[in-house]
Amino acid sequence: MEKSGLVVYPSDGGKPFLLNEKGHLLTKLTTIKQKQEGEGANVKYQYKHFVPNAENYQLVIVPRCSCLYYVLYYLRADMYSVPITKFDIQGNYIVWGIDSYSLEDFYAISEWLFTDEFIIDVYGYSKNTRKDNYGLDFKGANQFLTVSNEKELGYCVLRKKIKMSAGQSWSVPSDLPNPDNQVVFVRSDNPNCAVSTDRIYNKVTVSHDCNLYVVVFSSGFTPQKDGCGVHIWNERGELTYSSRYVPFFQGENVVFNSENDVVTTNLKSPMIRATDLYLLWSKRNNDWNFYSTAYKFHENKITLTTGIKIGDGNIGPRHELNDYAAVPTYAIEFSDYF
Repeated sequence: MEKSGLVVYPSDGGKPFLLNEKGHLLTKLTTIKQKQEGEGANVKYQYKHFVPNAENYQLVIVPRCSCLYYVLYYLRADMYSVPITKFDIQGNYIVWGIDSYSLEDFYAISEWLFTDEFIIDVYGYSKNTRKDNYGLDFKGANQFLTVSNEKELGYCVLRKKIKMSAGQSWSVPSDLPNPDNQVVFVRSDNPNCAVSTDRIYNKVTVSHDCNLYVVVFSSGFTPQKDGCGVHIWNERGELTYSSRYVPFFQGENVVFNSENDVVTTNLKSPMIRATDLYLLWSKRNNDWNFYSTAYKFHENKITLTTGIKIGDGNIGPRHELNDYAAVPTYAIEFSDYF
């Protein structure tokens, strides 16, 4: 048990949380939306984006849509994926890119499937040590001093334990605040259960019976005030923090390398960002099946495995798909919320 801090009991009746100098609360800084550019020999493989106010924060990258799919017009069942494989923080800029071979089969006759746009959320926690006239200060950890004048803190707008049957799907409720800014994290209590995510329909599907744990964060909305608890207003009289919600606490970046890759995290019980990372496949003779990625959970380990089927076809001979290296995503600590 921590010896100092402020214990908050949110009104959703869920697990209380502790605010102290060790907790980094994430503030939404920007969302990067980038269409893949070029084709053939003119494909663009690296992008650079400015992050406003980045000098005041330790930046945290949370990919939302980090993989694109495409098919060939003349062979519509033939699918390929284009995942982001590298991120770098350079001052006030995020530099990211894809592997040079991931679009070697993309030509004018190709067609994007679902979307042609990468989406990357950039959060941060304050690194400024100055005091302010508003907010809370925990031993110099000034996350609330920044929050007092902002409205972009990441808030947990849903945390839920759902009893699921094999093959069942669950969708994010449509009435949660600011859907365009939502970030979803999942974890199953069955180590044999593969949890698949469908970012197009905000749907989560499980392969086995399990308890599915879901956390949804949003930002960019005015929080609602409770009858009691902790509330912070900025100097303009705007409510910028309400203990009605659990904050978005810092987790950690994780990187997967290939199918069935197992990542051991520094978290006790990680929840993974609900998004697919790249295309997986199986074949028999000329018959190909294509799948999104899914996740299995056991203690502090996450295993990448085959998820829901997203395409198939009798394609004929073709080269096998690439095994992508260093595909990044984000995880948070389960015990911060349940």
